[in-house]
Amino acid sequence: MEAFFADIKQWGVYSDYTYTPNPDLKGWSNDHPFPPEIETDSAYLRRRLERFQQQIDGLCAAVAKKLKTDAQQRTAFGQWHRWSGEFLKRWPDGWATPIPTVSLEDKDMIGVNDERPAIYLHSQIDST
Repeated sequence: MEAFFADIKQWGVYSDYTYTPNPDLKGWSNDHPFPPEIETDSAYLRRRLERFQQQIDGLCAAVAKKLKTDAQQRTAFGQWHRWSGEFLKRWPDGWATPIPTVSLEDKDMIGVNDERPAIYLHSQIDST
């Protein structure tokens, strides 16, 4: 059995860190599929993807029909569309990054007997 297991190599998630170098994985990164992973085509998965795409198309058609016939929904969609455009102008990558503010208050003024001032960190995304 020892000869069999001597041929098996096992790796963890990390390929080549300086504190645990692994020469067998030189040039590989954590973004690569780890061997012996093989990507194959699957008829079942293709059919499943097509079924999901049909469901998405059906939902889009239903929503488009509702927007044409329902003025309230059309108005709400228009507001959302404008808000989304403004949001993406401010944060083009789609991630809203809060801007932190720091306030410094004297603890003696708020009733705490400590000589050090209190520091508060506030973070809020404005509603634009």
